[in-house]
Amino acid sequence: MHEVSQHPTAHSARRTLGLGEALTLLAQQGLPCVPWVELPSAQPITEENLSALKFPVAVKFDSPHIAHKTEAGVVVLGCTCAAEVESARMTVRQRALAYNPQAEGGTLCVQQMAVGVAECLVGLHRDPVVGAVVVVGTGGVMVELFDDVAIRVLPMGRSDVADMLSQLRGIRLLEGFRGRPRGDREGLERLIRAAAALFLKDPAIVSVDLNPVIVGADGVWIVDAMIERNATETS
Repeated sequence: MHEVSQHPTAHSARRTLGLGEALTLLAQQGLPCVPWVELPSAQPITEENLSALKFPVAVKFDSPHIAHKTEAGVVVLGCTCAAEVESARMTVRQRALAYNPQAEGGTLCVQQMAVGVAECLVGLHRDPVVGAVVVVGTGGVMVELFDDVAIRVLPMGRSDVADMLSQLRGIRLLEGFRGRPRGDREGLERLIRAAAALFLKDPAIVSVDLNPVIVGADGVWIVDAMIERNATETS
């Protein structure tokens, strides 16, 4: 779902959007994303660069040559001032180039941090047999470990989204598990429907991976997004 085709086929060449580009596309379609700014990774940070954000923020090095940011160590969380962001910029850039020198042209994505009661994933892809498919599950960096997902073929109705969430073991985190605040389940359902609508509307989109989606008590926010689309169409 996440591999980028390096050799264009007779029909199309695929590319994966950068994080900032993916967030912009989603936000333009009304999907809730955490506030962010995208900057050149080689450019020192100033307070003016961050004026649109509230601290604390997360700093991420973004490059098509680094598939998994956490594994490469190019994410720094909890920066509370511009000086800390600048320190994080130098750290993630150094780690990124050590991990893969081809990442030299990468960018810096600085995001306002969101606090929630659960992390979810929303994925969409085009299966060659059944067509457009949506996957919803417990998200975050431990997604493969938990393997807690539900799958539906698109299009689907409102009740289908609710049924998917009810199948998840992690849904208890949205229901006030052990005295924790309840999560915004309705907001999560709206996000899933909006992501599915975007996917069906734009046939050039090959896959969408939103992980994590932070679910709070009074809102949901997309924190990370990977979107793969057909770059060209030829006859």
